[in-house]
Amino acid sequence: MSIPLHVLLVEDSVNDAELLELELKRGNYAPVITRVDTAESLQKSLHETAWDMVISDYNIPGFNGMEALEIFKSYQLDIPFILMSGVVSEDAAAEAMVRGANDYIMKDHRARLLPAIARELHATKARREKRESEARYRRITETITDYIYTVRVENGVVVATEHGPGCINITGYSGEEFAADAYLWLKIVVQEDRDSVLAQGQRALADQETAPLEHRIIRKDGMLRWIRNAVLRRHNADGNLVGYDGLIQDVTERRLAEQALRLSEEQYRAIVENTPDIISRFDREGRHLYTSSAVESVLGISVENFIGKTHEEMGFPKPLVEYFRAHIAKVFETGLPDESEFHFDKPSGQLTINWRLYPLCDDAGNVMSILSLGRDVTQHRKAEHDYQRLFNEMINGFAVHQIICDAQGKPIDYRFQVVNPAFERLTGWKAQDILGKTVREIAPDIESIWIEKYGEVALTQVPIEFEHFSAALNRHYNVTAYSPAQGEFACIFEDVTEKSQAEDDRRKLQEQLEQAQKMEAIGHLAGGIAHDFNNILSVVIGYSEIMMTTPLYQDPRIKVPCQEIRKSARRAKSLVEHLLAFGRKQSLDMRPTDVVQVIAEMESMVRRLIGEDVDVVTILPPSTDMILADSSQIEQVLLNFAVNSRDAMTGTGAFTIETGRVVLDEQTIQPFFELKPGPYLTLKVSDTGCGMTAETLKHLFEPFFTTKEKGKGTGLGLSTVYGIVKQHGGDIQVQSVLGAGTTFTIYFPILKGNISCAGEHTECYENTAEGTEKILVIEDDETLRHLVCTMLGMYGYQAIEALDGKDAIRLVTERDDIDMLLSDVVMPDLNGKQIYDRVVSIRPGLPALFMSGYTDAALAQRNHLDVKNLLIRKPFTAQSLCHKIRKILTKAIT
Repeated sequence: MSIPLHVLLVEDSVNDAELLELELKRGNYAPVITRVDTAESLQKSLHETAWDMVISDYNIPGFNGMEALEIFKSYQLDIPFILMSGVVSEDAAAEAMVRGANDYIMKDHRARLLPAIARELHATKARREKRESEARYRRITETITDYIYTVRVENGVVVATEHGPGCINITGYSGEEFAADAYLWLKIVVQEDRDSVLAQGQRALADQETAPLEHRIIRKDGMLRWIRNAVLRRHNADGNLVGYDGLIQDVTERRLAEQALRLSEEQYRAIVENTPDIISRFDREGRHLYTSSAVESVLGISVENFIGKTHEEMGFPKPLVEYFRAHIAKVFETGLPDESEFHFDKPSGQLTINWRLYPLCDDAGNVMSILSLGRDVTQHRKAEHDYQRLFNEMINGFAVHQIICDAQGKPIDYRFQVVNPAFERLTGWKAQDILGKTVREIAPDIESIWIEKYGEVALTQVPIEFEHFSAALNRHYNVTAYSPAQGEFACIFEDVTEKSQAEDDRRKLQEQLEQAQKMEAIGHLAGGIAHDFNNILSVVIGYSEIMMTTPLYQDPRIKVPCQEIRKSARRAKSLVEHLLAFGRKQSLDMRPTDVVQVIAEMESMVRRLIGEDVDVVTILPPSTDMILADSSQIEQVLLNFAVNSRDAMTGTGAFTIETGRVVLDEQTIQPFFELKPGPYLTLKVSDTGCGMTAETLKHLFEPFFTTKEKGKGTGLGLSTVYGIVKQHGGDIQVQSVLGAGTTFTIYFPILKGNISCAGEHTECYENTAEGTEKILVIEDDETLRHLVCTMLGMYGYQAIEALDGKDAIRLVTERDDIDMLLSDVVMPDLNGKQIYDRVVSIRPGLPALFMSGYTDAALAQRNHLDVKNLLIRKPFTAQSLCHKIRKILTKAIT
């Protein structure tokens, strides 16, 4: 790509201008040349337009190149000025170079033109960058001259004081020296100022407003310095004083300047002699009219060697002599202050001296002498170098920007001024591509809120800190923004993506844990409610069946209500079974099961259930994997999914059932709280229905939660699925997109090796259930106890009622005609197992049957009962109860 180049050409020949343009294009420049041939047009162009360089012919009718050079110099522009000529003497060329021309090119040696242009443009750029860099670092160093100390207070007594690292620059003592001597600070305070310093400290300890105090100290090197001590108190949450912080500023120079305005020459000299800077006066020849004693401590040369002598006469190295002479002459010539730096070699090492020259003029404005201030800035420059190294090597990104405002002062953009390598690494933006450009040029889609936020920092100089996610970079950053100067803001970027991700994962795991705990609590509640309902339903179903055995049942007025009671009770029993399923408390016939076979056998039923408009797709890869399951419950899960999907799809759609196999390891198992690493069979069911909202997903598996219209759902379908899956040792995940459909994925642990599990089997009743034995009935629910006794009486048994365990033990102890024990399991005071253990200790071998609305697993977990064939579950019929009793009594007799 060609390099743009704006050239002001002082030339009367159009042909020579065209030749110059061709030559510049050949050198890969894209020149924009403006030709002038008079002094007036040259001045006008220099005044109105910015140029990259000036090229001037030497001989122009009525105007020559030397005159053009003088006009150019009067504008003090830092751009190259090159003279060109067809014929000119070497003396003229040398004179032009002495007078300020950057180069002199003969027109018949144009081959030198392009290298000269490239060289001078590069030199100009380097000078500009050096000035900008020096100005920037000067601002930085000027802000690091102060330091902070911290005082910790307990019960109104100072217990610790810590001085910041900057203390050594102001006091000459390190923080460690202050820590080693608690009274060192007071020792370095000038004796006359100690009372006021002590008073300031006492006011701070008394928690009183404390005004800043200026006082004198004696540095470690014996120098007197004025400091300003500003105190800020700190309190705890209870408002008690816990300490105070102090900001120490060296105000010596300001104090000296103030005193210099008030004191006489003699007093001024005394002050100057105590400043660490070298103060001197020079005449026009560069002779020292005065030099302060600081020169001895800084340069190691006595004052007497300076007075009345030039640097050359003192034997300074020739390069330094030329340097001093040129800068002194410049100030005498221009009448303007001058600032520069030079190096001075001492046996102990090289010093860097900042040298400022100020013209001292008479009433007519003539420069009579020069006042100089030489300051040892070796440590400052080292600090700048260290800062630059830190700037380049720091891990966090750093950038300085200039805010851009509209006419009303509203921030509308910002420009990149400085970025460090870490910023380039974190953002992917290179310094050469963004410096000098605005953020809208680099990222046109940036939200205005960021420009407003950063603009507020730049204009108010109030810092902010926040965390931000960059979608463009897909990273999380912790950003600290502050204003180093009015209209500017700097940002420090810390990449916290991994930390943010870890916090997000922790939050998700916490939400999953809370959801699991909530579902577990609801499950316990549902199981408890189901148990209580079983007691109630046992009474309702039992008495309705008893009524159906009486002659009154033949009366239609009795028969129809009785049938409705029984029908409603059975529906209630079905709801209880759903609750037990959700609470993982239902009875299961667990056997090694081939899920693929179960799905294949259910496919036709699912198709009929879901309807002709919906495609049923099964993806069942051949597999030998088996799971331990109750196949009827797996069928129930599929039917519940099919019903939900059918209701979620209007018109056509697709319902897909798919099986698979996955191995969960320590990493992939994290979303599942109750699973262990290993192989799992996956059952995935998906539809193309309406999908669900995030809020719906939160409550999806809760009992009685439904989004269907009233009367179209119980809200127990998915809660039943959840309970069945959990009771099978599995877990379930759901993904849903509103308007696109839902996918459920169930994970069942795969059986390892040959495992068999005998489940519960349907009772095969004997031909008879009657008997005449005496049965001791123990049930704390009075209504249920009466019902059981009535059922026993229907089949000829003699029922003896016991109100609770203690009553039962009393009856067994008092009577020897009791043939069998029929007891509830879960009761207050003594439970069924405890009663049985006490009874058989009195009547060994006494047969027993237990009643419960809980499952085997729940009873075993409570340590209430572990004998499966001695249990009948509520609700039961009179026939099933008496057949069970008959079977136990017959077995006891034989």
